[in-house]
Formats: sequence, C-alpha cells, structure tokens
Amino acid sequence: MFLNGGAAFDLKTGLGIIQLEATGCPVLADGLAYTSGKRVTAIDVDHPEVSSTVNKKGVQQTKVSLPEKWTIPIKCKLFLKAGSRLYGSHDRTLLAIDPPTDTRAAKLAWSQPLEGVSAKGSVAGMLVAGGRPVVVTTEGAISCYGADKVERPVEFALPAPSHWPTTTPRSRPPKP
Repeated sequence: MFLNGGAAFDLKTGLGIIQLEATGCPVLADGLAYTSGKRVTAIDVDHPEVSSTVNKKGVQQTKVSLPEKWTIPIKCKLFLKAGSRLYGSHDRTLLAIDPPTDTRAAKLAWSQPLEGVSAKGSVAGMLVAGGRPVVVTTEGAISCYGADKVERPVEFALPAPSHWPTTTPRSRPPKP
C-alpha cells in the first residue's frame, strides 16, 4: 500500500482502497500516518486489517482498513514530526502537538501566532531545528519560533524584489 494526497492505494494495482478523513498529505513516521484537517489522527499503516466478504451477487470483495491509534480534536495542517512532537499550523497560528504516552492523552504542547514585521502571508512550509520551528510563509518570510516568549526578537525587513537582468539567446554563427 502507498499513501498519496489523503488516500491509500494498492501497491500492485494502483487502485484506491481507502480515503483517509483528512486534507492534504499525511505525515509519515514510525509506521504511522498522521492525518490532519478538522482533527489530528494517528493511523497504523504498518498493520492494515484485511477482511473478505461475499456480496449479493456472490462476488468476493476484500475490504482494507487502517487501525486508528489515537485522535485529538485540533484543527490544523500538519507539516512534520520532529522527535516525538508533531508540528503544524492553522490560519496564522503555529501548533506543536505531543502524541499520547502511557500516562497521558495527546495534547497541544503550545501554540504561537505568526507575528513580527516579516511574518506576512500564511505558513507555506516548515522545518524544525533544536526543537524550534523554522517557518517559511507564502510571502517569502523566514522566521524561527519556540515555546518561550522573546522580549525583543531580532527582525530584518524583507528585501525589495529584485529583477534578474534579461538575457537574449546566443546567436548561432552563420552556416558556411
């Protein structure tokens, strides 16, 4: 089975077998697919449950389902999993989600609005370094965030758009 754009497909035939309840592509890590949209759900993709039934016409049908490991009602778009934490955004707010452990349920670890001079647009991409999300916005801003409030963040204005010089194709030498 392979996952693409919120659906699971049969690896041999390429046919769709499951539509996941999510928007966008899931985050894949540790044998789980973390889907997002109206809620965040961890789905066990390493252990699909397969059952066979016979329909009214006597044709055998195979049904595949993916066991849900946990879910939390947080509306967001997930970008990645770094360490044990999931990172995403909703509107213009960054979110960090801690998956469940043996002693507690999944929870929102922290949230942080996009802010500052350079934080224009919405979140287009994200990476995490040292537990701190580095966010790229749709307007080209790059910002680093963390769970702690910074009194005086260092900010640089976005540079003015530059225009590359236009070039003309090289002319070919005349044919002899």
